[in-house]
Amino acid sequence: MGTEQVPCVTLQEIFDKHQLDRCQLLKMDCEGSEYEISYNCPSTYLHRVDQMAIEVHRGKDVNQNITALADYLKSLDFNTHQYAEHMLWAKLNRDS
Repeated sequence: MGTEQVPCVTLQEIFDKHQLDRCQLLKMDCEGSEYEISYNCPSTYLHRVDQMAIEVHRGKDVNQNITALADYLKSLDFNTHQYAEHMLWAKLNRDS
């Protein structure tokens, strides 16, 4: 089986290019790239997202699992809830 290279864009680039101040719902289904996207996005941009629905795939690294991703989002003031073993819901706590 071969590999294919595809162009990628960061979440920050999407916000900047389209001059987005807010995203009401971000749905991520990116086959394992949810970690790179979330962990590498500046928190100021993640705080523009009201809610996230994330399909989470277990990765090879210690921080590539649903618990680690939920803990990371909680550290950024998101409330999280896990559905099944691979779905994560995160809602920004705007009361803090």
